[in-house]
Amino acid sequence: MADSYIPGKKVFVNRDMRQTHICLAFPGISRDSVLKYPYMVFNAIFGEGINSVLFKTLRKEGLVYTVYSYMTAYNNTALK
Repeated sequence: MADSYIPGKKVFVNRDMRQTHICLAFPGISRDSVLKYPYMVFNAIFGEGINSVLFKTLRKEGLVYTVYSYMTAYNNTALK
């Protein structure tokens, strides 16, 4: 089960494999925030799909096969 959010916490899991999976998470915004739609547009341009800046940059360098980002906005939740 996931631990509580701790700022700056790093978790490393070593496995014998040829792939690397990296997951970054950040505190988000409320579902009702006025920033919800600007964040969604930014995410679509930056990291969503094969036409995103993130994918094109990393793929051009031969660093990744696939990469993506997504944003989820919940109602009535908080990090403590």
